[in-house]
Parts: sequence; C-alpha cells; structure tokens
Amino acid sequence: PSRISSRDAVITHPRVRRVCVPFGGFSAAAPMGFVFRKDPCGVVCVTVTYLLVLYADFVVIRYLVPAYDASGWSTVHLLLFNTIVSFIIISHIRAVLGDPGQVPITSTKLDFSEAHLHGKSKDDSSDDAMGENSWTLCNKCETYRPPRAHHCRTCRRCIRKMDHHCPWINNCVGEFNQKFFLLFLLYTGVGCVYAFILTLAAWISKFGSKEVNSSAVVCCVFLIVECILFFLFVLLLGCDQLQGIFEDSTQVEQVQRKTPHRNPKSKTALLTEVFGRGHKCLWLLPFTPRLSNSTRSHWDVA
Repeated sequence: PSRISSRDAVITHPRVRRVCVPFGGFSAAAPMGFVFRKDPCGVVCVTVTYLLVLYADFVVIRYLVPAYDASGWSTVHLLLFNTIVSFIIISHIRAVLGDPGQVPITSTKLDFSEAHLHGKSKDDSSDDAMGENSWTLCNKCETYRPPRAHHCRTCRRCIRKMDHHCPWINNCVGEFNQKFFLLFLLYTGVGCVYAFILTLAAWISKFGSKEVNSSAVVCCVFLIVECILFFLFVLLLGCDQLQGIFEDSTQVEQVQRKTPHRNPKSKTALLTEVFGRGHKCLWLLPFTPRLSNSTRSHWDVA
C-alpha cells in the first residue's frame, strides 16, 4: 500500500462537521463488535469476579433462602436475588466483551518517520493547536483518532472517550461500554446490600433460635465480609464515574490536566450521552443504548 506523510495528513484535515480524512475506509459511529483482551491480570480479575458472584448466589440459595420458608418469602427472595445476579453477569459480560470505542486501523499505511524523528512518541504527541475538537495522530497505532480518544497501552489501541483501563472487566471503559460498566457497579452494590440484609435477617430469625452447622456460619460470615468490601469498592468507583460524567471529563483527561472549557450541559443531557435517548427506566437495563445526537458522529474515510 502507498504511504502518506503524517505531516501532510494533518494539514489536510477538513474542519467541517462531517469529518473526512483522506484515506482508508471506516465509519467510527458504532461499536465494532466483541473484543477480548489477552491480559493475564485482567483474565484473573474477571475469573475472580465470577467466582465471588457465584459464591454469593450459592450461599443465598443454600443457607439463606430456606430460612424464609416459614414466612413464605423464600420464593420471592430467590427470584429477586437471582434477577440481580443475572443483571450483574449480563452487564459485566457486555462490559468485558463489548467494544469500548476502538478507533479502527486504516488500510492505508501512514509514514510516521517525521513524527518519530522529532521525538513525538507519547500518547498525545500529535495533538496540535487546533483545539479539542480536532483529530490527532497516534504514533503507536499509526492512524488518525477522533477528538478525546486516547491510546491504551494494555489494549494497544486508541479508545474513543477513554476513561481508564479496568482489570475487573479486562477492558477499557470508553464511550460504547461505560453504560454497562456503571450498571455492573450499580447491580453489584444492590446485590451486596440485599445479601447483607438477607444474612442478618436470617441470622436473627432462624440462626439465632436454633443450632446451625459450622459451615453455614463460616459461609455467611465470609459473605458478609464480601458484601461490605465490595459495596464500598463499587460505591467509590460509582461516585468517581458519576463525577466524571457530570464534569464532562474522563480520568485520562483529569490526569493529563486536559479539561478545556466545553459548552455547559445539564446532568440529564450528560447521562443521556452515556445511557442513551430512551426512557429513563430503560437506562437500568443492560442493553445497547441508542446514541444521543452529540455522540452519533460519522467519520468517513474517502
């Protein structure tokens, strides 16, 4: 394939609403399908996550639900808790395997010898003075990337509106999967609170009135510790994510101190960019969001 000078490519950026770059053939307006990162740390964290979720479900079904047989609430608790567990797993799978917003690699090779010659090899080395709405060049991917996209060293790709790389989902949190990451945090927190209340209520009503085997005590104590630790963990992560959404800033931008002035938006508009334009009740379902007007952008390559 022919090679194009990176300097010439930057100069030929048209400053129009529908951005066209002079090579390749991709549209970056929608997720690109499923991805899987072969990162050992991420794979271990994902495996541990599922083991802990399944352990909590086992303890609830094996030891806690039978404690409510006399009151007739056992079936209700069984259905509710397993619904929460299902939403946790679905949200997590969508966050793990979903495309976070990978910038496609163009078919035409770019000549980055000039950029490398001048020592511009950092993630944001090709940022120019055209402002935050300009396209930049990534020397690692050797391709164009849209505004607010950053290179992830673990994923080895540029990610649109990258917030951070999370080992617990073995993926980046970006424009297309942030909703599922937030839902995973939400349902994990709800599941922790629910399991904690079920354990305490069952202990007071049944376990305290009769002798129980030691395995039930050990499992329930471990479940309580797990619920407390992970509730605090997801609470901190969730608050941090919401703060970034409401400030219209990502963790990468905050670390790099790249938070230029943007037109103020309401909190509802900012949440809509993450969860989609559907009814607010649909925001709580782990399904693909419909992109809002501000995020539905087509970048065609001629």
